[in-house]
Amino acid sequence: MGKSEDLLVKTLIRRSLEGRLSDRLWDSYKDGIAKKVAEDPELSYEAGCLWSEERFLPVSEIIAQGVSQDAKWSYEAGRLWKDETFNPVAEIIAQGVAKFASWSYQAGLNWNDERFEPNWWTIVQSLNEVHKPRAKGDWPGLRKFVPYFTPETSNTYFQYNEKERNVWHSLALGSFEELFINLQPPEFRTVAKAYELVNNQPKFSFFFFFYNLNKVMESGNTQQWAKHIINHHEKKPESIGGDTYRIA
Repeated sequence: MGKSEDLLVKTLIRRSLEGRLSDRLWDSYKDGIAKKVAEDPELSYEAGCLWSEERFLPVSEIIAQGVSQDAKWSYEAGRLWKDETFNPVAEIIAQGVAKFASWSYQAGLNWNDERFEPNWWTIVQSLNEVHKPRAKGDWPGLRKFVPYFTPETSNTYFQYNEKERNVWHSLALGSFEELFINLQPPEFRTVAKAYELVNNQPKFSFFFFFYNLNKVMESGNTQQWAKHIINHHEKKPESIGGDTYRIA
C-alpha cells in the first residue's frame, strides 16, 4: 500500500468510526479498511462497537483476529459488543482473552452466561495457579464450580434447565465437588428428586444427608441410596430423619 493510499485508508477508517463514510466508499475500500483496522486491537474493538451489523459481518473474522491480539480488548469485546457482532466470532474473542490468566479470570466474573458458557473451557484452561483458586472463590453463583470442570466432566450444570440448575447448586454446595461433578446425569436427577422431597421435611438433616451422599458417591451406590430415600418418603414422609440417610 502506497503512502497516499495508506493516508486515504486512515481517513476512511476515521470516517467509518464516526459514521460519516458513504456506502459507495465503504464498498470500494472495506477490505483495506478492515485489514488496517486489524493491525490495532483497540481500534478493532472500537470497530466492533461502532460499525453497523451490515458493515461488520463481512469482515468480522479479520476484525476479531485484530481484537484477539490483546487479552484486554478481547475481554472488553466479550463484555460490551452487541450479540450480532460478538456471536459469529465468539470463539476467536475467547481465544484472545485466554492469552492472559488475569483477563480469563475477569471474563468469568463479568461476562454474561450466554457468552461465558459456550467458551468456558477456553477460558478455564488458561487460568494459572494464582487465578484458578481465585476463580473458585470469586466467580458468581454456579460459575464458581466451573474451574473444577474439564471437557470429560459428566455432571456440569450447563446441561440442565433453570430449576435443575438451582438444585444442582444446592447439592454442589454440600458435596465434595470432585465426586459430585462426576455423577452421571441420571444419578444427579435421582439425587435431586430425593433432595427436593426431603429438604422441607421437619426432620430433614442437612448434615446426615450430605455426609451420606458423599459416602455413597465414593462407593458408587448413589442411585440405590437416593431411590431408598424416595421410596421411604413415599411410604412415610413424616418420619424422614437421620436414620433414613444412612447407608444400608
